[in-house]
Amino acid sequence: METPFLVFILMPLVIGGALLVGLFLLARIMPGTGKASKADAAAVQPVPSRGPEYVKLRARRAAAYRLGLVVFGGLVVLSVVEFFLASVGSTALMFIMIVFKAALVMYFFMHVASVWRTEEAH
Repeated sequence: METPFLVFILMPLVIGGALLVGLFLLARIMPGTGKASKADAAAVQPVPSRGPEYVKLRARRAAAYRLGLVVFGGLVVLSVVEFFLASVGSTALMFIMIVFKAALVMYFFMHVASVWRTEEAH
């Protein structure tokens, strides 16, 4: 009874709490400007409803949507490959697939590449 409690309840809580504290502290020490309120951001850059700026924004949104679908397809393919590797019993190759999936999720969904940029990426 003691071991499952430690492994499945206590360790994830401790590790998760440590990760959250670390991310909070990292966010506090990162260089850059402070967050502006939503009202300030809306007042500075109005969203165009028509014209060339709207077309440019629509094209960027469509490109981001296509990229999101490609990343989703890549994650599906990697998951299928990982499933077949699990049925074969190749732990090392499965671990490599897991690392690729984690890198893809971190790069695309968590925007890790834009953390150290000074300008807004999106």
